[in-house]
Amino acid sequence: MKRLLQLAALAASLALVFGITLRPAGGPNRVELAPWTTQQLNAANVVGNVVLFALPAAVLWSLGWSLRRTVVVGFALSLGIELLQLAIPGRTTATADVLCNTFGAAAGWLLARSCWD
Repeated sequence: MKRLLQLAALAASLALVFGITLRPAGGPNRVELAPWTTQQLNAANVVGNVVLFALPAAVLWSLGWSLRRTVVVGFALSLGIELLQLAIPGRTTATADVLCNTFGAAAGWLLARSCWD
């Protein structure tokens, strides 16, 4: 039963990630490759991206995943989302998002370990 709840939590957290990151938005698409010069580096966007990926990472910790595996998968998932956003109207593809999401995956895993280990 515990494993089923963990998998349900993972599915729900990934549904949230995909729902937020892959829905069309208004305006033109943008590509921002230089994270230090991007409009994406505002507090709301940075915190939002970190928290968004911390949720599934915490579940992955509960499933016994290593920090390295969680971070690699978080990076790959984030990169995939950013590439998909190139084809979704009104989305911004940004390296800052990949960096924040990857950091969020690490932070979520570490926070879960420190709270529940």
